Amino acid sequence: MDLSGNNFPALADDLDRAIDELVALFDRDPAAWQRSRPGKWTGGQHAEHLALANDLGTTAFENRRRALDAGALPMPPVRWPLQRLFFTAVVHPGAIPRGAKAIPPARPTLTPERDDVVRRLHDTARRFRAVATGLDAATLDRLWIKNPFTPPALKWHYTLPEFARMQAVHIRHHMKQVEELNAVTR
Repeated sequence: MDLSGNNFPALADDLDRAIDELVALFDRDPAAWQRSRPGKWTGGQHAEHLALANDLGTTAFENRRRALDAGALPMPPVRWPLQRLFFTAVVHPGAIPRGAKAIPPARPTLTPERDDVVRRLHDTARRFRAVATGLDAATLDRLWIKNPFTPPALKWHYTLPEFARMQAVHIRHHMKQVEELNAVTR
């Protein structure tokens, strides 16, 4: 799917579906919330990491929306070849490679509380959609944030539609890990 403002409603719907799929996984198997392998995150920690990551990006977009409304949002930086490759290899097909470390603001607590994490996931999805309220497709393509998950020197960025896609991909990436964890530790 084209990651443009024209497709934002479908991309935001897919983000909502990804959250619902994650919650349904824990509804089907509540023990998955606590299950883990030695030295690895529990299912609940995966979910809290996602809530933290979504909040980080959504908060950045809320701030950028205020800048946009004030006429103070600069144009996004140039996309260099490495970032274009990332979008081609990861974001579009939806395949995140494993092994990256979570940045400190997206690291989960030791014992996340399920109802709180689920509420936060749904809340970030509502806030994320609210950022787009009243904006046309071209403006959605202009609304951008610095990628909060890469070093600032890279100057990577996401537009609002791109971030919706990336977070849906991110959620499904962690869901696979929770499903694999469930299959190995039962």
